[in-house]
Amino acid sequence: MSLSPTFNKSGIEWTDFTWNPVTGCHHNCSYCYAKNIARRFIDTFPKGFDYHVREERFDAPENQPFPRPGKNKVFVCSMADLFGEWVEEEVIYRVLEKAEQHPEFTFIFLTKNPGRLSSFTFPKNAWVGATIDRQSVLDSSLKALSETDAVLKYISFEPLIEEITVDAELVASVVDWAIIGCDSSKRRNKFIPSLIHIAGMMHDFQQAGLPVFLKPNVAESFPQDLPEVTA
Repeated sequence: MSLSPTFNKSGIEWTDFTWNPVTGCHHNCSYCYAKNIARRFIDTFPKGFDYHVREERFDAPENQPFPRPGKNKVFVCSMADLFGEWVEEEVIYRVLEKAEQHPEFTFIFLTKNPGRLSSFTFPKNAWVGATIDRQSVLDSSLKALSETDAVLKYISFEPLIEEITVDAELVASVVDWAIIGCDSSKRRNKFIPSLIHIAGMMHDFQQAGLPVFLKPNVAESFPQDLPEVTA
């Protein structure tokens, strides 16, 4: 794996590219895929998964060829949490300023620390989301997103590490989009939500008019057919 001076092509289903001007995270999630990648590619991540500002990556938007139609989504910090408490404000402002300077791309931000989002104003070409993996963070994350200044807001229920009870109407009043996914790690005894629970979440969100993106790792967990989802 390399962190080139342009965007990296992405295997993540809901984006086209990744951009990592910052790498590393201190959340220490047991299911973290990014930490495992950093361990495998030591030459690219000499500091391991410690916080690291990648100065050589800040000009990637200028170096990227103009996007083809339908190929303009950029996931920012797939190997980090840009809004972690350990990231300096000036670094976040630099990333947001760079995103604003390039309206030809849609920049997608995702954090496990949404309480920090309201401190920043996001450009019009930004999608801003929060990861909700357990019940205990649902209410605080929704409140934080409701106070966030962004054109499009979303929730990523990935990975679900327990079954979550949601008020779909409330969620739909705060965000514009939801992702649902399972734990893709190879951990022993990892939690897999029931098919009935996943189908119920999807049904409730669709009844509330909230678009849902179902990650392929959910379908791979069940032999049964899942109900149709909206794009």
